[in-house]
Amino acid sequence: AALAGSAEANVFRAVAHALLLPLGARRAVWLDADTVPQASLAPLFRTPLGPGPAGSFLSVALARRCRGDWLGGEDHMDPRAEASRRFGLREPREQGVNNGVMVADLEALCARDGARAFAEVLRAAAEVEAGTRPGPPPFAHPFGIANQPAQVIAWARNTTYVAPDWNCRRLPKHKLRACRVVHNKAYALTDRAGPSGPAPAGLSVPGARGVHRAPRA
Repeated sequence: AALAGSAEANVFRAVAHALLLPLGARRAVWLDADTVPQASLAPLFRTPLGPGPAGSFLSVALARRCRGDWLGGEDHMDPRAEASRRFGLREPREQGVNNGVMVADLEALCARDGARAFAEVLRAAAEVEAGTRPGPPPFAHPFGIANQPAQVIAWARNTTYVAPDWNCRRLPKHKLRACRVVHNKAYALTDRAGPSGPAPAGLSVPGARGVHRAPRA
């Protein structure tokens, strides 16, 4: 599992297959730094990947959004954009998921040049903004964080989905108990010793040395 705590570090997930395959890894689970597993990740790791519809190969699995975890199209992904159509983005409300919890077939991503697709979506967005490419941009993230919508678009055709309880966000605290992975942007795991502040009600953090409030972006 890889941990990341910044937009820059999150780009690692788009190139992880190129870095991990030489080390002998074939499948990987990615967890953002502000996630807290409350159950075994083994079922997530074993998510079926492989041949998909219309000749696609499902190389990545992401969690569907929990009910209520939608901010009116927060990633502003546009299926009309040429890059969106090319990589298989059709329904932003269905495919516009959070990628803070992900399982990936590294060999499949490498075979399909996932890093190149990611770079092409970023390039398309930049060129539309600069006026050198016609049409709408594939995305326009309101917070200036490009890695998430770019990856979701680039790998859309090769993505399958797991249950929302693998990536619970923006839920009432009493509902977090039923989640297998809690993704709370107000908190992050830390291995630093010393006072860390209370965990949100309902969180179980076995083995963690503390939970602290993460600075807001």
